[in-house]
Amino acid sequence: MTTNAPPPPPPDLELSNLERSPSSSSAPSQPPPEIALKRRISTWWVTTVRPVLRANENDPRDYLALERTHLAYIRTSNAIASFAVVTAQLFILHGDTRVVGKAFACAILGLAIYVTLDGAVRYFALQAKLQRGTYKTWNWDLGIVAGGFLGIAIVSIVLFFTFG
Repeated sequence: MTTNAPPPPPPDLELSNLERSPSSSSAPSQPPPEIALKRRISTWWVTTVRPVLRANENDPRDYLALERTHLAYIRTSNAIASFAVVTAQLFILHGDTRVVGKAFACAILGLAIYVTLDGAVRYFALQAKLQRGTYKTWNWDLGIVAGGFLGIAIVSIVLFFTFG
């Protein structure tokens, strides 16, 4: 019968020969609560929000889904650019707020350009990861785009109530 007991330490490293530091105690050391909380949150984040998935080899559905996602980025950027044009036209029609309207429309158009470039970069990066066999389902770029939408909404509301 075999046991899984660890081998005994070499004679020169026995515990009785080691000096204990004054800060060590007989209880096993545990990480501070903030480190334990950070470890729990990061474990939850990696397993729930951003899991690493394995791609099936030669499965065209992954590549087709990637192309559909890229086209969704293009459609979204076109819609944002159209909103920029409408915003500029409405502020120009208002008359006294042309500069504000043009600046706001340029900011919206900048977000549209960012979404287009982000979609292209994400498409090629995920395509390379699919060919390697693994990919992540979430990146920070999605948070940046969501923050841009939220910023546009807040600025729109502020401009509406300011220039009414």
